[in-house]
Amino acid sequence: MRKSWGTTGLPIDIQHIDRDIYYLLVLYSASRLLALEETDDSETIRTLRDQFEASEATKQLISVAVCVRNGIDAGRPGPAEYREQLLQKTVGTLKQDGRKGTELRFQEACHKIIHATDLEFVTRSVKGKTYITPGVILWGEHRKVEWEARIDVLEFASLAYRLNM
Repeated sequence: MRKSWGTTGLPIDIQHIDRDIYYLLVLYSASRLLALEETDDSETIRTLRDQFEASEATKQLISVAVCVRNGIDAGRPGPAEYREQLLQKTVGTLKQDGRKGTELRFQEACHKIIHATDLEFVTRSVKGKTYITPGVILWGEHRKVEWEARIDVLEFASLAYRLNM
């Protein structure tokens, strides 16, 4: 069993974080599968997807970001250089005040997920069936500057897991 990390702040069991990363990946993967399995008679699948998919994917994304952010603040065992390299990896793009997009680093992506005021999933349609893809667009404001962040959720989840190893 993996232990918790951090020397200050509330300890979070690493297995909890790993489980949330797994759930996040499963939600995105299941979205396409369930959408393509829907038929005219599959009201149950459609109802459950409509009711829970977006809220559960949002909840898992926020949970992972909060746990990772807590670990960043608390400190982790292991080589600091390796952690810093992971925190600086790109997971998307960031636009501020409508300017050209810049690289969005993993650590900043955690902040954007936690502080976003609006979220939209990137979707795709196949044969008239729409599902969420592993992309998310977030909006918010920091010090009266509006921002938009586009995050590759697969890359974000991969780095979150690697950071917790």
